[in-house]
Amino acid sequence: MSKKSPLLETLLTLEDLIGEEKQNIQGQWDELNMEKKAYEEMREKVGKLTLKPMVTLSIGGTVFKTRLHTLQNAPKESLFAQLFSGTGFTFEPDEDGSFFFDRDGTHFRYILNYLRGGIVNQTLLKDVSQSTKHEIACEAHYYGLTHLYEMIHPPEPPKPPHAVFDKCGSKLTLSQENSRIIKSSGGQCLYLYLYLYLRV
Repeated sequence: MSKKSPLLETLLTLEDLIGEEKQNIQGQWDELNMEKKAYEEMREKVGKLTLKPMVTLSIGGTVFKTRLHTLQNAPKESLFAQLFSGTGFTFEPDEDGSFFFDRDGTHFRYILNYLRGGIVNQTLLKDVSQSTKHEIACEAHYYGLTHLYEMIHPPEPPKPPHAVFDKCGSKLTLSQENSRIIKSSGGQCLYLYLYLYLRV
């Protein structure tokens, strides 16, 4: 039996390596096809979902029903608009058809009423404790409902700047937020009594 030449042995080895690489590439190609099929099936499910007029929400196990249109018309930056307006996010329902949010559903009726009309009935909040209002505001913040959050906790208006005088008699106008000097008039400034500003 004749001995194989080194060149032939090298070619046979390369052929085996190429065969193995082909198998690896084929396996990766099959996985990509499976992922593509799963993605297309998911898109089909989402497409069917948009045809349903009613949506069931499970907020920590408490069930609420509303129209899909109500959730789709939520503010664009809100969680509801991102999940139910077909913007690319996927949110599949549970086996019972409801969409589960891992939140306390105690105050969700305020959230849902806001989504339905863009307002919260102030008479409903009139007798609500401050701690409950804070909890509602926290839920509004979680769902991205900035306007509702600010309705409950209005932002404080910016405070006007204060003027103090240094030892030279120069008038300094200070920013209320960070004590910056935003305007100066008069001579050279040698000393600034910040405690005068802080006591205003």
